[in-house]
Parts: sequence; C-alpha cells; structure tokens
Amino acid sequence: MATVFGREEPLSFHPDDVLMATTWWTAHIVNQCLPRFNSRQFLYFIQEYEAFTFPMGSYFALAHESYSFPHVALFSSPTLRDYFRTQSYGVFASDKEDGQGLPFENAILNFDRNLNDDRKQSRKLLFYARPDGHAARNMFEIGFIALETAIRNGAFSDDWEFYGIGASHNDMVLPEGRLLKMIGKVGLKEYREMLPDFDLGLALMYTPHPSLLPIEMAAAGQVVVTNTCMNKTVAELENISSNFCVAEPTVKSVAAALDVAAKRISDLAARESGAHVNWSQDWDQTFSPELLDQVQQWFPVVSLKNPN
Repeated sequence: MATVFGREEPLSFHPDDVLMATTWWTAHIVNQCLPRFNSRQFLYFIQEYEAFTFPMGSYFALAHESYSFPHVALFSSPTLRDYFRTQSYGVFASDKEDGQGLPFENAILNFDRNLNDDRKQSRKLLFYARPDGHAARNMFEIGFIALETAIRNGAFSDDWEFYGIGASHNDMVLPEGRLLKMIGKVGLKEYREMLPDFDLGLALMYTPHPSLLPIEMAAAGQVVVTNTCMNKTVAELENISSNFCVAEPTVKSVAAALDVAAKRISDLAARESGAHVNWSQDWDQTFSPELLDQVQQWFPVVSLKNPN
C-alpha cells in the first residue's frame, strides 16, 4: 500500500487502490470518490469522535455524518472504539452485520528519565493549557480554576514552579504570587527532552479518547492528573499507567486530585514503575503484522489481471 498526498496536482489511481481518510473532512472527499473504485468502502483512521471538536451545529453534523459513509475503521484507542460501539456509531451501527473496526495505539515517545534522589529540590508542574476555542475539549478553564483552588488550599506549599504548554499566550497570574509561565508550542526534540524535568502533569480531555499527552507525561515519570469521560473510566486510565491520578471533570475533583498528586511526587520508585506505561512506544508494535493482515482481509483484491 502507498500513501499519496495531493492538493493542487491531479492524482492518478488504479481502480483496485484503497482510499483512506484520517479526518472527517477528508472522509467526505473520499466518499465522493468511492464510485470510481472497485472497493466500495474506505479505510477510516478515526483519531477522535470529531463531532466533539465543535459546538452543536453544521460542522458537528458533518463530522458525525462522516461515520455513516461505507468504511472500515481503525480507532486510535480501545476506549474510543468502545465509545463508538456503545453508541452504535459508524461500523457498529445497528444495520451493520459485523463491526469491522479495530483499535490501535499511536506510538508515544520514549524518554530518558532521571528519577533518583539527586533531582532538584524545586518542583515543577506542567499544565496542558490551551485557552483557544478550538481546543475546548481540553477544558482549560476547569484546569486553571482547579489549579488556583489547589494553590489556595495549600497543595503547593513547597517551592513549586508552574508552566503551561500547548498554546502561545501571555503568562498568567496564579494565587499567592505564583505565575503560570506559558511555554507555548515546542518542537518534538525539545518536547522529548523537557518532559522528564517535570514532576506533576495536568492534562484534561473531555472526550472518550485518553489523549496522548497525559500518557507521555506518565511515561516521562510525572504524576499526572487527568479526567474521566463517559466510558473513559478510572480503571481504563489506571490500566495504562499507575502514574495517573484520575479526577471527575469538575473543578472540585481536579483540585482534589492535584493535592493528591502533589503528595505522590516524592515516591520516585512508584513514578518509575508507572513510567512503564501499558501503551505502544514502537510503531512496529502499533501496526503489528496481525493488524495489517486484518486490514488486508478487509480489502481483498477485486480485479487481479494476468501480468502476461
């Protein structure tokens, strides 16, 4: 199988080629192209229930509609797959004979950790802080107010530094003369090097998908406050890493989880154990031969011509 990216130049294709979509809007394009191909379904890499990225309206409806197109699906986490199944969406719709959908795990980064007693005395918190409207599912407001609440309640009485990552924004004032220093967006190399330097992560996501950043925070050795949502339960998240400190998606619960997490950071052995996450860190593991074999079975060759 080959992947082709085309925007302004026309693409050539063979009727036996397989089409693939990775977003709801490319799914709409692919669906219009299907009549020209022998396979009347496409491969849909579903990274999220993307309707959740919009308010109720046209874009929400168009994103949801994309799951009604003829496709087979690879879901970017088991919890996301299970959400589609419980809601009878897409390949799990009630009119489908069998749900042709499997989960996979986006391979996360490996980190060089330094979890030993010579770590600096100052403690550092990293907040996945995305105030922009298009990132509403990351619940910036709940996270920020919960952080303010935890500070006022004395959760961070020691020498703590607070940083925000994920969006370009001015630094933000926190209670008791503290400051949330906004790092903005960083390159992959810098990101990989910086994560192990933090002790506590705060990364929220109000969707069934667990999100990759909190998993990478945990793999870097941080104690991570994240949240439940629908079928994304405490058990599901703690099965990924014992470094998770899981809260309900409320200010009160997140603030309480921050207090608990701050008390856990001194247990370096537990943090090292939790850094061995139950998640793929290798793309060969992500796209195993078994998974690729299943995808090929979904797309049998329709017209195999004699090369002679």
